[in-house]
Parts: sequence; structure tokens; C-alpha cells
Amino acid sequence: EVAIPLNQFNYKGSDIFDASINGDFPLVFMLLTLGVDPNAYGRNEATALHWAAFKGHADICTLLLQKGAKV
Repeated sequence: EVAIPLNQFNYKGSDIFDASINGDFPLVFMLLTLGVDPNAYGRNEATALHWAAFKGHADICTLLLQKGAKV
């Protein structure tokens, strides 16, 4: 096993937020599969779904919604 630190709440480097902003679908998928909360939020209560939508990453928005992200 490999330990992967999952930083869900630190907006300065949160994996799920960074992956959503950058359009990194495989990483978002992996993080969600490993149990990262799709509703985790950072500064200004922005979630990964907010960032993916803002950046126009429809595929990531769909994935987050399928994994339980709240609108």
C-alpha cells in the first residue's frame, strides 16, 4: 500500500480543488474513489464543483455530481 495524503480542507493546496481547477479528470476520479468528500469546501465556501464549473470542466462537474456533490 502507498499512503497518499488527501488534503480536503486546506485551500492553499487542496488536491481535489487543484485537480478540479486544472481539469485533471483522472486525479479527481482517483481522489473521489479514495474517499475524498466531494462536498469539501475551502475559502469562501467554494467546493470542487464550484471550481470545475467556473473553469468550464463539464466532465468533472458531472463526475462530482455523480459522486454526491451538492448543488
